[in-house]
Amino acid sequence: MQLLEDEAIVELYFARKQEAITHTQNKFGRYLLKIAMNVLSSMPDSEECVNDTYLRAWNAIPPQRPNMLSTFLGRITRNLSIDRLRRQRAAKRSSRYETSETDQEGNVVTMMGAGYDLSLNELEECLPGESAPEGGFSDEVGEALDAKELGKTISEYLRTISEEARRLFIYRYYDMESLKESAALAGVSEAKAKTLLFRTRQGLKAYLEKEGWNL
Repeated sequence: MQLLEDEAIVELYFARKQEAITHTQNKFGRYLLKIAMNVLSSMPDSEECVNDTYLRAWNAIPPQRPNMLSTFLGRITRNLSIDRLRRQRAAKRSSRYETSETDQEGNVVTMMGAGYDLSLNELEECLPGESAPEGGFSDEVGEALDAKELGKTISEYLRTISEEARRLFIYRYYDMESLKESAALAGVSEAKAKTLLFRTRQGLKAYLEKEGWNL
């Protein structure tokens, strides 16, 4: 099937054509599944979240008209995946990880657990939210990433840094990629990625404090 431009796919949604979902799946399915897997580490759960993403998109477009369809869909998948992970934890009350280890720059280098935990653990010190309870990370950190005003402030900060650092941040903390995969996608060494992410987190913390956020 020919890949359509984002604008053409959005027009299919506005026309209420079922092909909109088919084209969305064809163009973005693998990308969305990877986001879900980074959070859930379960193929069946991830596939369900991706399928739910298509339904959410169908119900949201119209009236919404996303400028960047991949970002719009990725956010839906990530939120659905995080919500599912929280429900699973609430039901089981069991840890998905056993030990963690960070390097001197605060990057998680080893941990038994999902990518969601790995990436948000690195962000806890520079985002608003309660301290994580013993044996787990704060869900408020995950919620904070999608809070409208905070998201706007983070976007403003990301526009002040280099494209390389911005791409790394997005790969690591929005797409929930591993440190190694984030570095590969950004085309830098893992060592450089660790340093850039550390500096970006420190810069974000300072920027949020300057903007009046209580960290």
